[in-house]
Amino acid sequence: MFCQNCGKKIEGGDLFCPFCGAKQQQVNPSENGGASFTAGSQKLTRKGLGIAVICVLIVIVLALVLIGSLCTGGPKQVVKEYYQAIEKCDAKKLLDTVPKDYLKEVMDEKDLTKRELLKEVQAYLDKYYSGYDDIKVSITDQEKLDRDDFSDYFDFDLEEDADLEIKMTILQTERLLLRPLAPTDFAAFRTFAADGELTKYMLFYPLEQEAELHTFLQNAVQAWNSLFPQTYEFAVLRKAELLGTVTLEYMTPEQGMLGWLFRADAHGKGYATEAAKAVVEWCREKLPYRTLVACCDARNAASERVMQRIGMHFSETGSRIYPQTGETAEERTYIMTL
Repeated sequence: MFCQNCGKKIEGGDLFCPFCGAKQQQVNPSENGGASFTAGSQKLTRKGLGIAVICVLIVIVLALVLIGSLCTGGPKQVVKEYYQAIEKCDAKKLLDTVPKDYLKEVMDEKDLTKRELLKEVQAYLDKYYSGYDDIKVSITDQEKLDRDDFSDYFDFDLEEDADLEIKMTILQTERLLLRPLAPTDFAAFRTFAADGELTKYMLFYPLEQEAELHTFLQNAVQAWNSLFPQTYEFAVLRKAELLGTVTLEYMTPEQGMLGWLFRADAHGKGYATEAAKAVVEWCREKLPYRTLVACCDARNAASERVMQRIGMHFSETGSRIYPQTGETAEERTYIMTL
């Protein structure tokens, strides 16, 4: 069985992907040629779902949101203890890194006792994380966010007296600032992501409907929050103004794919090249990829020039099919070694 979101192999019957956290659709045997989906009782099913949810939430809270005074020892110590707990498959230590009030709220919502939670999280760790022999973590390239930004990234609010420090990846170049794309970028992102003429050579654009745009931004945030992100969507800003985006996407454990989209009035000024180079350098330092590829419609000469300017070289010519129109076009692929 494979995840319907990230495509990674998972166990049959899993309700949530352990890699990206995406909910898996249950298969009806009568609708899928005899395939079956087996689950326990209604109560166990609800609790099993709760375990998957809390494991994903633990990743969200601790992998991106670095908890300050809610936990002793400071945010770096909390993250270190969290990853050590995963490495050792120690459910008790993992749960000790989560604020007690937050843990209680999740247990109440999912109808779990502490003992049940501990047992099920231990089973979850043994099943999915027993293969990790060494996890190395560094906390760099981060900048503190304003407290008001918290609700833009997570679907719950902080108490007025909560003391929580929020950090995120920030890349800076001579002219630009790159940070994770966020729901607050909706209006600015829409001006170019929904432009049919501007995106005519983009495979999965335009995003013309508001619902499509909201879903895209929510998925971007969810990807950044996951333990092993499949996609990094960077917002590219100049003087706090959104000019475009650069995307780094998982292809294989050793290869990623780059892409970019910029406003029409930002073309011809070197912004795409400058931003893409920054992401390449970040990838070289932070991620395990050995190569990066980029693809474009053969008619998109501007995008092809960006690939050449950031150090990529031509690899092959193929074809692409635009999903919204069914059109087939020539595609050019470039590659670089990191």
